[in-house]
Amino acid sequence: MQKLFLDVILFLVIASEVNVQTEGRLSRHMLFSTMVEGIAVAIVFNDSMELIPTEVTEDVTVIASQNMTVLGESQYGLSVSVPECSAKVDETVSATFTSLLGN
Repeated sequence: MQKLFLDVILFLVIASEVNVQTEGRLSRHMLFSTMVEGIAVAIVFNDSMELIPTEVTEDVTVIASQNMTVLGESQYGLSVSVPECSAKVDETVSATFTSLLGN
């Protein structure tokens, strides 16, 4: 999806450069394409940061324990399930989990 946005942006940049060279002044088409480029860049860089899953390893505090599985809370307040762990409540364990960037 990011590649598609980047291709569209590149096309619009090239189109607006050609337009300026042929007409010698700013046209409505160029202003519109520049506006679309700005919106596309904003969408790509703001939304893509929350759409990319990332594997994170960090220490979590155990808040519940049951049958060799514990529920922990990360430093950012995310709930993390840690299988095959016998830690007790209020202990700290290392956990690897998938999170979205920006969370």
